[in-house]
Amino acid sequence: MRLHHTALAVLGTSALLFTGCSTSTTLKIKRAPELSLPGVKVVKVKEFDLTGDLDLDLTSKGGLLGAVVGTALDAGTNALAAKKDSALQKQNLTGLKQAIVQNGYYKVTEGDDYDVLISGSSVYDVRDEGEEINDNGKTSYQIKRKSTAQLKFNVLDKAGSIIAASDATGVQVSTSTASSHTEARSNVQSWQTLVRKSFEDANSALVKKIAPYYVQENRTFETGDDSNIKDANKSARGGAWDAAVMTWKATQNGSPKDKVASLHNLAIYDEYEGNVEEALAKYQQVQTLAPTSSHAIDVARTQGRLAEIQKLKDAEASRTAKPAATPATTTPVAAPAKANAPTSINK
Repeated sequence: MRLHHTALAVLGTSALLFTGCSTSTTLKIKRAPELSLPGVKVVKVKEFDLTGDLDLDLTSKGGLLGAVVGTALDAGTNALAAKKDSALQKQNLTGLKQAIVQNGYYKVTEGDDYDVLISGSSVYDVRDEGEEINDNGKTSYQIKRKSTAQLKFNVLDKAGSIIAASDATGVQVSTSTASSHTEARSNVQSWQTLVRKSFEDANSALVKKIAPYYVQENRTFETGDDSNIKDANKSARGGAWDAAVMTWKATQNGSPKDKVASLHNLAIYDEYEGNVEEALAKYQQVQTLAPTSSHAIDVARTQGRLAEIQKLKDAEASRTAKPAATPATTTPVAAPAKANAPTSINK
């Protein structure tokens, strides 16, 4: 590992952020994992090999843009980091096991009674960017510390054959700004803390590669010419779905804009209730009535959800299917001997 100071030129930038006012709701969506592991219920996790690299901002007392720390300090910090790696490796193993258990789809075992073994390697990288900011004659100092953790993993069957492979990444950033470089550096999160957090993110990402998981997605209601639709949207956002549905159904026979908005909002309700096929039918009708890119996205997204639902069903069926029964062994019956033919017995 090496440590040095990085200074960036100051760039003055400005941005304008605009936010629109619209009524939306949040749905809890179950996602299928990227990797398919049919028949797997119990996993065993092997400790990952771990390596890392530090590129930190540690300057002398001369200021943020001063000299780089000396070789002695560099060697001392490297020695400290090396001692931390072994503990971090074991900590990451424990964290990955916990992440799998918390997801609830697989059981984790320490013994030999498992369906697959997860093994791999982990790498972390911590980088500092130091910046001196001059604003109207006032100088401040900023340090941005970024930690990236990457897991490369294989899923092996009991015979040791690789049945799946992928990678997962976690990123954590800490930024500190102060009137002096010393204060800025002291307030930024320690690299050890950021590495630990980035590995937690990577572990979570790995679990999502192998097991179903839930995400929160927003759906935005549409409004028509009838003001009642807008009121119904607010009711749905507040959880009063029944009243909202009654209004949307009643306004379907209004203006063309009312019909589109009501159908779109009823499709969102179908998604909320888990009736994804019904939602798709309504989204397709909306796209026919009002062909727009956003409505086309609704259709494509819902088709993708149906495909994921089928994938989840297939995976669950594979997990819970009983092994095929072994055919009963039957003793073959000898054919009747022909008349006057000699009979022999083979032992």
